[in-house]
Amino acid sequence: MLIIISLGTLSKHLKAIGYNEIGNFVSASIVVITIMGVIMFNRIFNKLGPKAYGFHFKNIKSHFAIGFGLAILIIALVLIMANTVFGIQIDWMGLHTNYEKPLILSVLVTMAVAIWEEVFFRGLVFTTLYKNQFGFHKSAAISTILFSLVHWSSFDMQTTSWLWYLGIAFIGYILVILYVNTHSIWTPIFFHFSWNFLVDLMTAKDNSIGLYSISEYERYSKLVDNIEVFFLGIALVVLWRSKQKIYRF
Repeated sequence: MLIIISLGTLSKHLKAIGYNEIGNFVSASIVVITIMGVIMFNRIFNKLGPKAYGFHFKNIKSHFAIGFGLAILIIALVLIMANTVFGIQIDWMGLHTNYEKPLILSVLVTMAVAIWEEVFFRGLVFTTLYKNQFGFHKSAAISTILFSLVHWSSFDMQTTSWLWYLGIAFIGYILVILYVNTHSIWTPIFFHFSWNFLVDLMTAKDNSIGLYSISEYERYSKLVDNIEVFFLGIALVVLWRSKQKIYRF
């Protein structure tokens, strides 16, 4: 974890001083190092091969549909409530001119973040705790708390609702349930990627890709956060009540 944090800090520093390509290379190395480290740790300490904890491509299309579809549904409900109940204007637009480069960059960066975080927090932390008799609830809670702590320091509380701390915890628990219900690391990866990508479009000050955004987002940011927490909470309850028999590693 310390190596990953150090590399992330180095990547940000390199980008800040103008070495964007080197910074992106360092960021990409985080994904590779995380995957290799998790596979080695699980094989040595947990006595698990990659397929045993969801590192496979079986039914990947259905896992994409579940992850992407759930993120789309929640964001759509957020936008509908924001617009119809609170009168927040949503700008719908086509793709901007020269959208290709920012779209590709956004997809690559967002997917890289989703992969390393899911591989680490679900594939390593949750798997290790659950495999070593912590039980599902304790394993899910501990991995979710650690996942939340990593993200909390990145919030600007001038524009972020305090309830969003709860929202991050909801997301962490949703990711765990998706992971154990589908027996695949790809389902939480696709949800994580889709959520971050769609939220970035919605909240970006300078949306260079297009599709949609919230007008005057900074004015309504805390309200939008609260709406997201509301629907994430509903999604968590529904997933929890409809969860399948918990998979044993």
